[in-house]
Amino acid sequence: MRMFRKLEFTPKCKTEINWIEEKGMMCYLQEMFNKHYNLKRQYGNRNIEMVFGLPYTSSGICAEYSNTNVQFEIESGINLTGFGIYDNNGYGYIIAFASTQDNQDLYYVVENNED
Repeated sequence: MRMFRKLEFTPKCKTEINWIEEKGMMCYLQEMFNKHYNLKRQYGNRNIEMVFGLPYTSSGICAEYSNTNVQFEIESGINLTGFGIYDNNGYGYIIAFASTQDNQDLYYVVENNED
């Protein structure tokens, strides 16, 4: 089972995220992290915002919810830095932002795959 699928391009993320999109994203992330990583076992009965922090920022280029609380590896040596929404012709995808130890930026689609 995997939760992250690496993108081979830099996604054009939304520059602003509205309240409905935020709540939907947080609910989906909570469900996926509990399913794939059992956050409740690792961090107690805390929600995803309490685990990762996830303050909202918007630079005009990309709106992001940043991981400010814990070091979390998506893959060995690749750390989760935050989340955003990639808008692909009206279809929204939750994107995980990550970086390597040498500060290379990587992007992953958050999905529910059984393989």
